[in-house]
Amino acid sequence: MAIQSKAKLQQSILFVGPMIPPMTGQAVAFTKAYNGVQTNEKYLVNHNLENCNVVLKLARTVVNVIKGMYILIYKRVDVLYFTCSRSFLGSIKDVILITTARAMDVRVVNHLHGSDFKDFYNATSKWYKKVLRFAYAHVKDSIVLTESMKEQFDMFEEMNVHVVRNFYDRELECESSCGNDDGIIRILFLSNILATKGIFELLDAFEKLQGQYNIELRVAGSFMSDSLMSDTTVRERFNQRIHEIPNAIHVGAVSGEEKKKLLCTSDIFVLPSYFVSEAVPISVLEAMATGNVVVVSDHKYLPQIIPKGNCIVTKKSVESLVRGLTHIIRNKKRLAEVKKENILYSRRNHLEDIYVANIQSILFGSDIR
Repeated sequence: MAIQSKAKLQQSILFVGPMIPPMTGQAVAFTKAYNGVQTNEKYLVNHNLENCNVVLKLARTVVNVIKGMYILIYKRVDVLYFTCSRSFLGSIKDVILITTARAMDVRVVNHLHGSDFKDFYNATSKWYKKVLRFAYAHVKDSIVLTESMKEQFDMFEEMNVHVVRNFYDRELECESSCGNDDGIIRILFLSNILATKGIFELLDAFEKLQGQYNIELRVAGSFMSDSLMSDTTVRERFNQRIHEIPNAIHVGAVSGEEKKKLLCTSDIFVLPSYFVSEAVPISVLEAMATGNVVVVSDHKYLPQIIPKGNCIVTKKSVESLVRGLTHIIRNKKRLAEVKKENILYSRRNHLEDIYVANIQSILFGSDIR
């Protein structure tokens, strides 16, 4: 066994995915995998293209493809581990690298962090579907975040699809009981601020509630563009709205101790998202691990990642958010119980070391935990 483990550690791995910064859930997860997997030789192609314009994205994609091909051909790696794209430009990069790996007899492991690969595949033309099927025929192992997400790859019948749950950072765990003793119930939105994350529905719902209850809303995150609004438009509209609402504040992007303090002093975490590729946001896991009751929308896989006692609301519905938040705020005893239950649930199901160990096991062809 010791000899086998030593042999596995001598494998070389090419990691292709987005490193932080900037901060996104996929970048956090990929960075954790790259830093956590133990092997004697690993190479990196960082394709975090957030906040890049079209020209810069194209230029960096070309550079990344050339770099990846060079490593695959001349460094003779054993495994290619990549996070698959769900856009045409990104998928071209993936196809080229997978095909190069195939020619060099390199094992390929794919990790899907979004919920829209199947939608992307179904929307492509017939000829490009053939290209994708040819390339992904060499992807023997793929990783998804929940059992239901296996459906994202059901068009590739020979592919082994593994479930590895996302994680939270254990450094965020609160040293003492979560919450406050001042009677204020603090609601938290912690995410990149995009229109499709439901931020404006949350602001409208909080405005309706804040005169009735002793509550506070804290919004943390950076502004980003999506299919509905540019980052500039989101920023302008958000700043106008939040200044109109008493007891609602924007604390900006947070990390480290500042993020931990924010999570540990909040009571209710809200993510009423309808973001196109929403899957298993790490922020939801962090909120549960720090003793927050979680409110999410009935969108994609979000309802499947929270245990009973938390709240699922109708996406894009201010009225549903108001009803859900009202129910939680009024039932303070149950609020306290669910906060404790969420901490225990997170420690049983979403530990960081298990996440890294399972990815390493898949990369080395072993059984996962």
